[in-house]
Amino acid sequence: MTINDIKAHGGADTACGTGQAKITNITINLELTQASIDWILGELSQRYIGVQIKDTYPKYPERPDPDHAYYSCSFSPLTGANTPNAELDCQFFRPLDPGQYAIHVTACQSDGKCTTKTLPEPVKVWLMEVTLSGSWR
Repeated sequence: MTINDIKAHGGADTACGTGQAKITNITINLELTQASIDWILGELSQRYIGVQIKDTYPKYPERPDPDHAYYSCSFSPLTGANTPNAELDCQFFRPLDPGQYAIHVTACQSDGKCTTKTLPEPVKVWLMEVTLSGSWR
């Protein structure tokens, strides 16, 4: 999964009083919602023996395999760093658990203030790969 086009705009520079602050950093992470954790450990675990949460959270971007379509743009740098308007693009994630993920974006500015916002709608992830095993082979 890739997240694209995250933009941040500097607010008032309260430390120096010099107008609009510059964006120095933007980070993104995913977190499996509590409702999804409850669903996996509750209803899903009753249907499928041994079901558990497979990943740890928060989850940060990673580099995809070299043959992945988004390999060339993953971990793109912060465009417009140290300006009042910056953009982070093409951040790749490989979620391992089904459910809804909250996307948290943190932007830091030149006066040292950082703000974290959670996007209003969680991203839904379904597992589409199936591994079959058994004596029928």
